[in-house]
Amino acid sequence: MEGCIAQEIWVVGDDGLVHGNWWHGDWKGWYTLPGAMFPADAHVAAASRDTDFQEVWLVGSDGLVHGNWWNGVWKGWYALPAIPGATLSMGEGWEIKAGE
Repeated sequence: MEGCIAQEIWVVGDDGLVHGNWWHGDWKGWYTLPGAMFPADAHVAAASRDTDFQEVWLVGSDGLVHGNWWNGVWKGWYALPAIPGATLSMGEGWEIKAGE
C-alpha cells in the first residue's frame, strides 16, 4: 500500500447488506451501508473520482443497478433500470451481468 493516501473496499455480507472498510495508515473497521439488500454473491463495482467523492454500484436480485455515493456522507441508494443481459463494468477486469 506504499504511496496510497487512502483506499476503500466493499463486500456483500451473508446478511445481504453492503459493508465497507477503509484504509488510511491502517484499516479503520467495517461499517454498513443500510437501506438496500443484495444477494450474498453480488459483485460490487466502485469508483473514486477524487478524494472527496466515491460511488458503489451493484446489480440487485431485481435486475436493477443500484448505487450509493459519498461526498462527506453517504447519500443513499438509488436505482437505474438495467438492460437485460448487459454488462456493468468498472475498469479492466470488472464485469457484472445485469439481471443475474
